[in-house]
Amino acid sequence: MRDIPRAAEQGRVPDLSPEAFERVLKKMQPEFRSIFRVLVLTGMRVGEYLNCTHFSLKPDIHGIDVPGTKTAGSAATVYVAAGHWKHVQAAIPCPLGDVQPVPEGGVQYDPRYKRLRRLWIDATRAAGVSVRLHDLRHCTAQWAINSGVPEAMVQVAMRHKTAGMTRRYAMQKESRAVAEALGKLMAKRPAKGKAS
Repeated sequence: MRDIPRAAEQGRVPDLSPEAFERVLKKMQPEFRSIFRVLVLTGMRVGEYLNCTHFSLKPDIHGIDVPGTKTAGSAATVYVAAGHWKHVQAAIPCPLGDVQPVPEGGVQYDPRYKRLRRLWIDATRAAGVSVRLHDLRHCTAQWAINSGVPEAMVQVAMRHKTAGMTRRYAMQKESRAVAEALGKLMAKRPAKGKAS
């Protein structure tokens, strides 16, 4: 198996703008909107979010102890801007019901995940947006980079193991900056003679 060549992993970059995100939230019941805001505000994976309890909250410092689910290094404290702490209080612990895993086809699964995913799918379809639930984690990094947060800080906040994992978000911002620069340059050129 180890001799079989593997395709390079394609890093996902979100196609969701903050404005489109707000349109999606308006298509769901208000009591569930904080869940999705917390996913974006923290960059938590869905499984990490579902594992958070009221014991995970550190209200004095606006922090959340994230029980990492992907790697040993993914457990950490993440922080939320003070003005958004109300969303954390509304969303943790997850208000979607029973915490007990239930068997499905011989495998244990968390029924809250299914409900969370269904809420997201229904709202994105109603808003005319096609974005996966996990892409909210990518939005955290992309929107931070787009806002001018240095890559090294985003890497720490996202709990990325390597700088390369964070770099893909900067590439999108840089490509857009080149497009904007070329657009401005072309707009400044006066049209001479006949159009070609």
